[in-house]
Amino acid sequence: MKGIFQSRVFQTVVGLAVGGILMPALATFVVGVLILVFWPDAKGIALGVLALVMGVFIVAGSIVTMVLMRRAKLVTMRQLEFIGRVSHELRTPLGAVRLHVDTLRMGRYDPSDLDQIVYELDRDLTRLTQLLEQLLQFRQMPIEHYSEPLESLSLKSVAREVVDRQAPQDKERIRLFVEDEVPQVRVPPGLCFEALANLVQNALVHGGSGSVEVRLEGRDEGVLLSVRDQGPGMDPGTAKKVFLPFYRAARQGVAGLGLGLAFVRRFVRLSRGRVWLDTEPGQGTIVFLWLPGEKPDPTDDSVSTTGSRR
Repeated sequence: MKGIFQSRVFQTVVGLAVGGILMPALATFVVGVLILVFWPDAKGIALGVLALVMGVFIVAGSIVTMVLMRRAKLVTMRQLEFIGRVSHELRTPLGAVRLHVDTLRMGRYDPSDLDQIVYELDRDLTRLTQLLEQLLQFRQMPIEHYSEPLESLSLKSVAREVVDRQAPQDKERIRLFVEDEVPQVRVPPGLCFEALANLVQNALVHGGSGSVEVRLEGRDEGVLLSVRDQGPGMDPGTAKKVFLPFYRAARQGVAGLGLGLAFVRRFVRLSRGRVWLDTEPGQGTIVFLWLPGEKPDPTDDSVSTTGSRR
């Protein structure tokens, strides 16, 4: 980010703002004070107050303009950084796929290595699919325009499906614990699987080679889902930013676009739930996701006034 403030264009704009706006505004303010001091009649007071007000508004407007310009510059830099990150993340598995395809096409492999080549092809194609799905998920789901109705869903079934769909080598690292009495939840059904899959995939990627524990339990008239990894954990400053779109912790060799937890947060908001972290450096990370349980419909004739089934 230092490059933003050291760029010649930004420094030129700041110089123009200071020299062409702030200095005249301060001069107007000083003139207003002098008029009030040396011309204390009604006309002088009115003119002095007008000059003071103009000076204050010009200074305030200049400050607001500079802040907005700085934010616009930061957004532009983040967009460029994101484009570069996407290009890099896509280039790596694409290059590996191309290498394996060329190897198979030219016959430059030992027959005993065929299973390993197919396995690596499947892994790289899975990675490409996950990256593209993250981009599509985030692009297609701005909260203000999303209109999918909430439906009753079993989070137990979704969690088991998420685990079952993991690659064999990842599935062996996941431990799933589910309480018997877990209520149904009302969520956007088209987003629930992707949200839980993002949580699990995020733990697998950032948890190193350790195991991942997924736990479901009833809590506070809802369902509490927790995903624990054995990774390096995060400091408080990083933990506050991980739910922001495109944010990634400064770790080398870790793939991703920084969209997984941002998607989870949007899903939770649509479901009227909560999401938070419990993490410390060197202690791993636990992501908690609470969703309200489905309440019985008071107009349902099959439910009596005492809440029991007839």
